[in-house]
Amino acid sequence: MHPACKYDSMREMTPNQAVNFYGSRAALAGVCDVSVQAVGHWVRYNAIPYDKQCQIQVETGNKIRAHKKHAGRRAA
Repeated sequence: MHPACKYDSMREMTPNQAVNFYGSRAALAGVCDVSVQAVGHWVRYNAIPYDKQCQIQVETGNKIRAHKKHAGRRAA
């Protein structure tokens, strides 16, 4: 688990929040080192794997925070 993940926020990270922050699915995919199709899967199922949420939290300087509620059960 990434060290930043020990701080769950009251504002939950959703896939759409992350896409909107980065401006596109392609930009988010680049930051997370996954395919655009993987990001599409996150959006479709409203779930981002928790390790990727932690990575996004660090990359955004805590502007979007990881939360286990929207963590996917399967890594994409």
